[in-house]
Amino acid sequence: MSDRLAFFKNKNVNSDWLTIKEAVKASKKNGIRKIQESDIYRYALQGKILLSIYFQSPITLRKIKSYNHKLKLKPKDNNLSDDKFTLDEIDFFSESNLTFSTEGKYFHTAHGVIDTSLFGYEYFLIQCILAHNLKIPSPVLRGNNNHGITVSLSGETFLVHNRISLRNGISLNGIDLSFNDAYLPIYNLPKDACFVIRQTELNKLFNWLAGKKITLGFFHTHIIPSIKTILACL
Repeated sequence: MSDRLAFFKNKNVNSDWLTIKEAVKASKKNGIRKIQESDIYRYALQGKILLSIYFQSPITLRKIKSYNHKLKLKPKDNNLSDDKFTLDEIDFFSESNLTFSTEGKYFHTAHGVIDTSLFGYEYFLIQCILAHNLKIPSPVLRGNNNHGITVSLSGETFLVHNRISLRNGISLNGIDLSFNDAYLPIYNLPKDACFVIRQTELNKLFNWLAGKKITLGFFHTHIIPSIKTILACL
């Protein structure tokens, strides 16, 4: 095993993920080849490593439909009128009239850190972070092309939703007695969420930069098949 990667077996490393800044500091502190935050973002955009999202608040997920390994899109559901939501809730909406088409049950996940293959709006967010890091002009989102935030679990891609309780008008003595849950796709990261990197993916980055493959038996292999987003609206 390379001494450059020995810090991963340090008993003080209790988590399998690091913030981006922690990853950079860890490489410098332990004598590993010096990396910058921009290296991590570049390789993530190139699809050579996976980033993850650390959600501190509960989220709801639903599987995105796919056809021939391509994610499906659909027109947004406009059945819910804006007057049913607060301004904070409206901030989750996208100006685009398309979103990912989903199927199956909505479910809550106990995973605070979930991988993302950058199939959704999170790709653009990483582009913006990289531009800010490099002090270059920020990218322009053309055509309001924001279909939502996506994450990956067990080889499947899911759309992140926000659960909102809607009043259905049933009341007794002026007290509203009944609420219905609505699940709305979110079109930006929650304020208490951030991008992080798993130690396995950081190890993969070091391998790329070193120009050789290093196999570490104590890491669990995490494989997610590559899926391209469908261009046509189905």
